[in-house]
Amino acid sequence: MFDAFETRKACPICGSAIGAILYEREYAAQPLRSLLTTYYAAAGGHVDWTILGDVIFRLIECSRCRLIYQESVPTPRMLDELYNVMIDQSFLRRFEHEKLTRDGWAEVSGELQTLFNSFQKPYGKLTFLDFGFGFGRWARVAKGMGARVFATEISPEKKKAAESLGVEIVDEDSLGQMQFDVVQAEQVAEHLTRPAETLQMLAQSVAPGGILKVAVPRPGKIKYLLRRFGMPDRAPQEHCLRHDASLQGVSDEDYVGVFPLEHLNLFCDKTMELLAVRLNMCIESKVRSRVLPIGIGSRKDLIRSAGSLAKETARRAAGAFLKNRGYYVFRAGGM
Repeated sequence: MFDAFETRKACPICGSAIGAILYEREYAAQPLRSLLTTYYAAAGGHVDWTILGDVIFRLIECSRCRLIYQESVPTPRMLDELYNVMIDQSFLRRFEHEKLTRDGWAEVSGELQTLFNSFQKPYGKLTFLDFGFGFGRWARVAKGMGARVFATEISPEKKKAAESLGVEIVDEDSLGQMQFDVVQAEQVAEHLTRPAETLQMLAQSVAPGGILKVAVPRPGKIKYLLRRFGMPDRAPQEHCLRHDASLQGVSDEDYVGVFPLEHLNLFCDKTMELLAVRLNMCIESKVRSRVLPIGIGSRKDLIRSAGSLAKETARRAAGAFLKNRGYYVFRAGGM
């Protein structure tokens, strides 16, 4: 048996050792046992309970920067077990490929256009780093738009997928000697065992005037949910994994941000504002925005475009007044 967990004795962002325990329970006890069992079964995998043993799942809120973090986090060996064994890779590939639709392309390319348009140079001269390639939904669009695309990835299968798309895989140890116009960490920072150190490394790889985009789950009303109901016995992501609409609403989506084993850090605006100071960057935007394609081929296209424009306008207006949306664009100086 290998060492599966290590303990974070202080906040992994600001280093404060003072915090409040929001929830604690053994992984093998209910409702966590049922929560994890249903989730990994839906993802085509399984849970090895001999590894989890009597490990305690404990959520702590930092009193200084308000990060909510899991105290016990997977070791590198456990991370490999978690993402390459407990989750079926062929299932994950199919799941990601199902998102490669016309609307999916428009959504990703629209956001990338917003980011790319902030530079005074053609897309073909932009460099883009996708930190955590996955199966390349973002990287393939950036590549299609003409940018020179790089990515990091630890899974051999995903590295092969990147190579097949012409995406250059780089080792994390090499990032300190490289610089990119856009560095993206889309739904990655919540998985990091040492988020401050990793985000510092990414910030150092941003070229002068470049941007670091960090998108994470939003906190929502998670503190209220934990206090009032504890943790659920079904995964909030299960309806997406199983394509079963009847499961939607089984548990609140806000639980995604503190999902055991995987989502180790839950960020809020205060956390990110403190982090920006540490990174020597400024937060340029907290609202996910995108350029919308306008269809003029037919009346149906025009109606569809008008509807999309109305939704996007409403979403951006709402986002301008809401806190903790889980989206942050950091800008480096020296433009």
